Amino acid sequence: ESRAIEMVTDARGRHAESVAVAEGDASARIRVAEGLAESFVPQAETLSQQPEIGRYRLRLEAIERSFASPRKYLNTVPGSQGVDLWIDPEKEDVIKFNYRE
Repeated sequence: ESRAIEMVTDARGRHAESVAVAEGDASARIRVAEGLAESFVPQAETLSQQPEIGRYRLRLEAIERSFASPRKYLNTVPGSQGVDLWIDPEKEDVIKFNYRE
């Protein structure tokens, strides 16, 4: 009987611990989501007041995110008319950008 009581007590303790961890994770996710939502307000205001600048900024941020993880190669052949940017040319679906001034 004492072993059964000990097992129930342990199970209750593990349950309480997992509930506390889950509540902490949920609270952290909520704070992150609130912060992201709050950061969107100034962006929306800028976009409504100065749409050209806002769209340009969003475009630059998207380009910045695209440079985060894949391999990138700049093909700068002497005498060429511009710069080619290849993102992971070893893959089948090579993404190539061509920049010319």
